[in-house]
Amino acid sequence: MFYHKIFESHLNTDIIGRNIKYFESAESTNQEAWELIKGNITAGTITITKQQINGIGRRGDKWFSVPYKSLTFSIILNSKINSINRKLLSLISGIAVVEGIKKYTNIVSGLKWPNDIMIDNKKIGGILIESKGDFSVIGIGINVNESMNDLNPMIRNISTSLKIHNNESIELESLLANILNQIEYYYNKNNKEIIKKWIKRCIHINREIQFHNNKTIIKGIFKGLKPDGQGILNIKGRDTIISGGVINI
Repeated sequence: MFYHKIFESHLNTDIIGRNIKYFESAESTNQEAWELIKGNITAGTITITKQQINGIGRRGDKWFSVPYKSLTFSIILNSKINSINRKLLSLISGIAVVEGIKKYTNIVSGLKWPNDIMIDNKKIGGILIESKGDFSVIGIGINVNESMNDLNPMIRNISTSLKIHNNESIELESLLANILNQIEYYYNKNNKEIIKKWIKRCIHINREIQFHNNKTIIKGIFKGLKPDGQGILNIKGRDTIISGGVINI
């Protein structure tokens, strides 16, 4: 069940989240979003479920979610209607999740390039963005009310949840609304401001990281972002541009 009244009491957007498609159970909210796009769907529509069965992360990795405890949703955008920079969608979404969590729960989280949401160097959320034609779908998954025992053993040592962090249950609808408020707010900001805000929330700025790109591992100091969102890695005094891989800190 989705509590619309609770959600709407926290939502302050003009477009995003004004149309909600709730699924009692779904393979993937991104998949449901693309099915809706085949019809005549309103830009800003959200697909959400409290039982995501087969969520997918970046690079095709499985996204583990716990029924009625995780927040799993997708946002449908149309570049002809929404004034968006697709190259920065991942950064905008990450900032919005972190800011939305802070505003509703007062929990401070951070960002790991390119799109991981982190607390105490453990992952609580991730973002998957898919684009086809004029449409983009932003899939977001966040560990909210899970206990340690709820977390899949395969990821338990590298993951956490908001409840594990502060020992309090969180209303999923209210948290969702706060995140959507921030997403719409940051879509109206210029690229320079987005880059600056993301770097402020980055947990590994000016720290040594390992960059994994396929089978290649590179060590260097993470120095920041280019205007298009690519990472800047300083390797033995020389800046190298990185994209499309994964980093470890």
